[in-house]
Amino acid sequence: MNRMRLFSIGLATVVTIVFWPEKRFSKATEAPAATSSKRSADQVTSQSGTSPEPPLRSAHETYESSSLDNTLSLIRSKLVRLGQTPKADKGAEDELMTELLAMLNNANAAEITRALSTEELHSRFGVAALQQWLKADLFPAASWVAARADATDEHAWAVAHELIHDQIALDYYCARLPDNAWRQSFLKSAAQEAMWENPAGAIRLTGKMNSAGTQLDLLQTTVCAWMISNPTAASGWITRMPESLLKEELFCAGVKTLAGTDPVRAIEWLASSAPTFSPGSQLLLDETFQDVSTTWVENAPIETIHFSVVSSP
Repeated sequence: MNRMRLFSIGLATVVTIVFWPEKRFSKATEAPAATSSKRSADQVTSQSGTSPEPPLRSAHETYESSSLDNTLSLIRSKLVRLGQTPKADKGAEDELMTELLAMLNNANAAEITRALSTEELHSRFGVAALQQWLKADLFPAASWVAARADATDEHAWAVAHELIHDQIALDYYCARLPDNAWRQSFLKSAAQEAMWENPAGAIRLTGKMNSAGTQLDLLQTTVCAWMISNPTAASGWITRMPESLLKEELFCAGVKTLAGTDPVRAIEWLASSAPTFSPGSQLLLDETFQDVSTTWVENAPIETIHFSVVSSP
């Protein structure tokens, strides 16, 4: 009897082992059939010319879009109020600008800047929005504004202000700019930004410009700033320049600037290191000497009198 019971149990186990894997295999083979059916349905849809419906936007994406639209609407209403505020009411202007700037952040600066109209982009807020975007994502923002035909000198200054302290990034950006109005505006702004902290770098940037008149003005301004901050380095750089009309112009600008802080040194430099002026530049030399002499008389009359007495025959 016990043997029969054991035999029954063993037989049941064997049956289970034999049929259970077959059941698993059966289920496993059903999946490809379902997939195949789905692919066939997709193919029919494609062949029928009916395109599948676009995926629905998530609640998060919808909220972000709605939030941005609301922010832009609020910004535009405040910009209208700002435009209607009298220029004499500086307090109201500043209050509105503070409210506008409070709506900017690194996450929304790009979208807000790109959504602004030309007039809005040219406003104080437009420049501030671009600055915020530049701080958050420098090269995309700098490339975007460089490609706009309505970019202004203020926008060029904003880009230059961010790039000027990173020489590698500055060179990378300059090398990829086409020779257009934006490039000239940017180089001018970058040179103006650099002239006090890095006058040699400012001179190098000026050399990339293609406008002779603007180049000369910037070089003279840079030399004057350099003469104030480090007269030894500035005068040495000018003295080492090859003889040229440019050297004559920069030498005279440097001497006049130096005379404002140290007229005696300016006279000594003029007497010892003046370049060989061309005949057409003699008037420039005479005007420079007269200007330095006048500054000397105004700042140190006793020394001038003493110099005149000693030098008289």
